[in-house]
Amino acid sequence: MFRPSQARVSAERLRLPGGERLGLVGTAYTVELGQGLAFGPAVFGSVSGNRGGLFTLGAELAWRARLWGPLRTELGVYAGGGGGAALPVGDGLMLRPHADLLYDFGGISLGLSWSQVRFAGTPISSRQVGLVLSTDTDFTYLPRDRQGLALPSIGTGLRAERALRGPFYWGLEANVGTQGGVTGYVEYLGTVGVEAGLPDSVFSVGGRVALGMAGGGDIAVGGGLLAKASAYGAVRLTRDLAATVEFGLTSAPRGDFRALHGAASLIWIFDDAGNVFSPSRTTRTEFATGLERIDAARRDGSTRPLTTVVLKASRFLDANLYVTGQARSAVGGGAGGWHTAPLRSPAPPRAPWPWTRSCCRSPPN
Repeated sequence: MFRPSQARVSAERLRLPGGERLGLVGTAYTVELGQGLAFGPAVFGSVSGNRGGLFTLGAELAWRARLWGPLRTELGVYAGGGGGAALPVGDGLMLRPHADLLYDFGGISLGLSWSQVRFAGTPISSRQVGLVLSTDTDFTYLPRDRQGLALPSIGTGLRAERALRGPFYWGLEANVGTQGGVTGYVEYLGTVGVEAGLPDSVFSVGGRVALGMAGGGDIAVGGGLLAKASAYGAVRLTRDLAATVEFGLTSAPRGDFRALHGAASLIWIFDDAGNVFSPSRTTRTEFATGLERIDAARRDGSTRPLTTVVLKASRFLDANLYVTGQARSAVGGGAGGWHTAPLRSPAPPRAPWPWTRSCCRSPPN
C-alpha cells in the first residue's frame, strides 16, 4: 500500500546576535497521517556564513491545505537538537515554526517560507523569509494482513538511494570522519546519479553528484556548503551483495577544502524487483523518533543527565533479523552540539580511506 509523502528542501538566511549572517538549509521527509497532517524526520545545517559544521536533527509536524487552484499552504513546526561551529546554542534545542505559500506545478511545488528559528534558552532568535521546494512521492508500506505481497520500499543506511526513470536515481548520504585527525567531521548530502550495466549484467558503471552541508573536525569548509562529483564501478558478487570502488573530487565552494576522495563499499541489496539475480520478496522498514534521557560523563569529571532527540530506522532482513541506523543530538542537559550516529549493520571491507559506507537501493514506485 502507499501513503502520500513529501520530500522537502528549504533555504533561508538567519540573522544571529551581533548582526552575523548564517545560511541555513533544511531537508525533511514527511508522511501524511490524515486530515492534512504530516510527520517525519528532518535535518538542518549551515551552508554559508562562518558557521560550517552547525547541524541539528529532529522531526517536522506540518498541516497542508489547498487554497485555490495550484496554490497551497503549509503550516508546521520543526523541533530538533544539535549545534556545533562554536555557536552558543545552550542545551541544543532548536525550534522552527513556519508558514509557507507554494505553487503546485504538478508533483513539484515551489514557494516562499516565513519562519522563526530559535535555540531555546539563548539569545538566538531570527525571523526571515526563505525559499522552499517540495516534491510529492509515495511512502510504501505493508499492512500486517498482507505479508505475502511483495512491494518496493525505501532502503536505510549511511547511504540510501532510490531509482528514478531509466538509469537515473536519487538519494541521501551521511559520512563522518574517523581517521587522519578529523574526528568530529560530518557531512550530509543529497545525490543524483546515473548507472548503466554492461552487457553481461554482472558489472555496472556510473557517476553521481552530491550537494549538501558539512563541517567539524577543523576542516576548512567555510559556511558549510559541500559539493561532490565521482565515478564508480560495481560488480555483483551474489544475488544480494555487490562491491563498488569510487573515486572523485570533494570541494567546499566557500572554504579552502579541496580533496580527491575514494571509497570501497560493500552493498547489501534489499530490494531488486525484476532482476534475474534477486526475485521480488517482502521486507519491512520501521521508523521511530523520540526522546532519550541518560546519565552522561562530562569533561569536568561529573556525571549529569543528558536529554537527546533520537531518530531510528530499522530494516528487517527476515522475520527476526534486522539492521538499524540511529542518530542522536542533545536537546537538554547543557550539551548543545553533541551528536552521535552509530550504525549497526554488516561491516564493509577495510579500506585506506577516511570513510566507508554501507548502502542500499530500492526500485522506483
